[in-house]
Amino acid sequence: MPTIADVYRALNALQSEKIVEKYAVCGDIGLLFYPVEPTISYHLEIVVADSKNLVSSLKNWARKNGFAWRDGFLWVHSVPVQIKSAKSDLEKHALEGPRFFDYDGVCVPVVAPEILILLVLSSANSQRRARAFDLVEHGSLNQKLLKFLIGKHDLAGVWRAAGGEIL
Repeated sequence: MPTIADVYRALNALQSEKIVEKYAVCGDIGLLFYPVEPTISYHLEIVVADSKNLVSSLKNWARKNGFAWRDGFLWVHSVPVQIKSAKSDLEKHALEGPRFFDYDGVCVPVVAPEILILLVLSSANSQRRARAFDLVEHGSLNQKLLKFLIGKHDLAGVWRAAGGEIL
């Protein structure tokens, strides 16, 4: 029976086979790599470098490798993977310096926590925002980098609206 490590192996193959230039885990699963309370998530989110014909390339790769593309998800070993194409500056920034974690012997790129927090705050519901702030309170974050990113990506309003204080 395939494991989550097998899902990460398949995602790494997307990069090694040049279907995507870069990818990094984000969303709720991304938060799990850092010191926050776990939550139930039914899909894995990744951000990928935007490219022409991305969806058709992913569909072809899925078919060739025995996976499926349906309902807007790449289904890898029965795990739905939501693939977000990096279009905003913040999403592009997320791909510049992921942190790498070992998951059962598989190297997994995960969006850096300072950027992950801002991605979650920019697009999340109140439960996810609370988990992002858990990371602010309990994670070992680079506060200067977080403050810089808030300013660079014009997210002070999002930060305050979500309940954050200016650092």
